[in-house]
Amino acid sequence: MTRSPARVGTTNARQLGSFSEQFPLLFCDHLRAHPPAASEYADVERRPAAQFRHDRPAYVGAKGSIVWKVIRHADAWAQHIGGGQGGFGLASCPHAGCQRASYRADGVL
Repeated sequence: MTRSPARVGTTNARQLGSFSEQFPLLFCDHLRAHPPAASEYADVERRPAAQFRHDRPAYVGAKGSIVWKVIRHADAWAQHIGGGQGGFGLASCPHAGCQRASYRADGVL
């Protein structure tokens, strides 16, 4: 019997409220709230993942345009549903297909 290699995971420590914390949270929240955007990202991301399996810098570079497209849309989404002090407000997102009630900077729904 052949055993497959163990999967490698990533753990990140980030300063609360920093750009490096907020960027991935906003990115993932936007994709969770907008399934068509998540499908597009997954479709585009698969090609470089297969092509550059052992070359992380090339993989990251190859998917750069879709990452920035998603983050531009995510930023517009956050601005649209935002409001109130201390983060994005608890407003419903009116975008088609949105499944998340809100996004707040502190991660609380």
